[in-house]
Amino acid sequence: MGAGGRDVLGRANVVRVALGIPLADAPTTGSMWVLETNVDDLDPRVWPTVLATLLEAGAADAWLVPIVMKKGRPAYTLCVLIRDAERAALARARKVPVRQVLDEAVAAAEAAMLRPGAPWLGESLDQGGAAI
Repeated sequence: MGAGGRDVLGRANVVRVALGIPLADAPTTGSMWVLETNVDDLDPRVWPTVLATLLEAGAADAWLVPIVMKKGRPAYTLCVLIRDAERAALARARKVPVRQVLDEAVAAAEAAMLRPGAPWLGESLDQGGAAI
């Protein structure tokens, strides 16, 4: 079932490896927030300035997702990933044009940023090595 029909004597034609740590035990870097807002009336030439200003204000990352709003209007969802400690600094950094964007309704969701520090394991197989 999905493993092919060829059987080689003395060798299995399927390999399954599952290594890892449970998500509950994964090391995290602390509390993060994802802030999102939909914007359909901003001059596209201003977006690079908005993203740069957010990153300068302490955002870990900022990006745009193109969307289509009701009645077929093109728009963007602005997403900002920010640490809990920098949220207050971001509120103070509401300069134009960031103020125009962030004064809209903003959805906020708490997220944990996972940074597993486990190194890659090298495994030897009959046919060669593999990084797991």
